[in-house]
Amino acid sequence: MTAGGALPVTVVKFGGAAVAGGPDALARFARGCAELRQQARVVVVHGGGPQITALLGRLGLDSQFRAGLRVSTPEVVSAARAALLGEVAPDIVMALQRLGVTALGMSGADAGVLTARPAQVALNGESVDLGWVGELAEVNVEVLRRVMELGWVPVLASVAPGADGHWFNINADSAAGVIAGALNATRLVILTDVPGIYERWPAAESLLAEADAETLRGLLPGAERGIRPKILAVLDALDAGVAEVIVTDALGAAGTVCRGSAGTARD
Repeated sequence: MTAGGALPVTVVKFGGAAVAGGPDALARFARGCAELRQQARVVVVHGGGPQITALLGRLGLDSQFRAGLRVSTPEVVSAARAALLGEVAPDIVMALQRLGVTALGMSGADAGVLTARPAQVALNGESVDLGWVGELAEVNVEVLRRVMELGWVPVLASVAPGADGHWFNINADSAAGVIAGALNATRLVILTDVPGIYERWPAAESLLAEADAETLRGLLPGAERGIRPKILAVLDALDAGVAEVIVTDALGAAGTVCRGSAGTARD
């Protein structure tokens, strides 16, 4: 426990792929959060890649990715807001509340909890234009603390406005890392559809039980599209002082445990 008797903070990143797994996957996640709340104050950060892709398909729009991130035109950002806030967030909130966990779904605009700016993304030393893809510029920690003081779980969608009011689509792994750092969280859990970080994907024997920042930086040049933003999020969180980051496929599963201070060289 932290000074003053308050429980430490754990940030959990929950992806849209898990939500798409149906009621059973949501129920397992909700049970894990309910159990986790016995030892920590919990903040959930979520994306919704499959739901965004499905909505874009229904709208006749293509999904394009660069450097592991979705290229975001204004139409894509609007679709992301609709999918995350209209579909994914309510499903997560309801799953938690079925177990008696009061949860509050929030976008970045709600109470000014998150402010974004254009993401600066480089791949192999080259700047990558991703349109309206953002990164978090500011986290209103006071808002999140007030929500947690009520005993509620904030459920944050990875979309937020910039200072000028324009909306940005934000990678949920990246957002979770920044939020964990801002909250001085002791742990960040990044839930994904694989058991952890692999040194040589998809060789099962290369699954890492533990990884430090140097190891993670060494994996970046050959990292597959989906895992690259997760590795960067881990490095961001460690650099911000988060003691432990776990990349895993289920709350309570071993996964890959990442510890240690991160450096700045990433590409």
